[in-house]
Amino acid sequence: MVKDLPDPLAPKRPPTVAQIQHRKKFRSLQEFLKPFSPVLEIGFKNPPRQFTPQSKAFSVNFPKIFKDTELKVSSADLQLSDGYAAQLYNLQLEDRGDGLFGLSWNECRDSIGRYN
Repeated sequence: MVKDLPDPLAPKRPPTVAQIQHRKKFRSLQEFLKPFSPVLEIGFKNPPRQFTPQSKAFSVNFPKIFKDTELKVSSADLQLSDGYAAQLYNLQLEDRGDGLFGLSWNECRDSIGRYN
């Protein structure tokens, strides 16, 4: 009879309530940012080497987007860009139903930002 060896990377104890809540927040924000991926590619296109645009957007938004344990997003809290793209004026987020959102703006007043 052959026995399987225990997985050395498997957790030895069940996760704590705080760990479960943190994982839930992490998963919620990842799912929320997914539809904005094309916008994040432009808005965070020059992150430090260790970050992808999505991971940079995640790290910028994670600390400020949660109220207690719930994901509560307002347009004032959500950051979809860093640098010149952050200079967009009259940014509008429109709920189009079925989990679909539209993002529009009137202008970018910085001439360099228009092409970056």
